[in-house]
Amino acid sequence: MALYTFYPCQLDQTSLSFEAHELEDDAAATVHCLYVLEQHLSAQFVVVWCGERHVVTRRRMDPGLAAVLGRDPDMSTLA
Repeated sequence: MALYTFYPCQLDQTSLSFEAHELEDDAAATVHCLYVLEQHLSAQFVVVWCGERHVVTRRRMDPGLAAVLGRDPDMSTLA
């Protein structure tokens, strides 16, 4: 188990809080990062560190962009 630190950040890259959790590995930290983002509604992204090593940064998706990315691509435009 390793200690991971999660920093929920605002657009100006400031973090008003942090959370520390012991997790199995980087994959578990990446999954937990999304949970932290859901819990901190003012955060635009979460940065995860394991000691001095940057693990991952996950950003909140713009709701308008989610609708576009969720559509099936129009394959007729790829010819």
